[in-house]
Amino acid sequence: VIISGKSSPKVLTDDGFLNWARSIGFSHEFLGLHSGVLQTASLGDRNGPLPEIKVIRQNFNIPIIGTGIECLIEGNHVRYWRQNGAKGNTGAHFLA
Repeated sequence: VIISGKSSPKVLTDDGFLNWARSIGFSHEFLGLHSGVLQTASLGDRNGPLPEIKVIRQNFNIPIIGTGIECLIEGNHVRYWRQNGAKGNTGAHFLA
């Protein structure tokens, strides 16, 4: 999934992206803890392969601990990258 760099500027900031994620039942990782291996992606912007910015996890509509539950039972999660290199500084978010 790609969120276009022409989307609302509010969605393209880290806080705006997190607010959007919360609106669909996802949130940041429980206590900032990352379980799993960092994934890399090359977005064709001359930055080469870079690690994900963050992982957002399903929160099961349970504030604070919902994403911790997702880590334990392996629910849905999304990794994202931002296209911002010299060859393609679009600001788009790439989700996987």
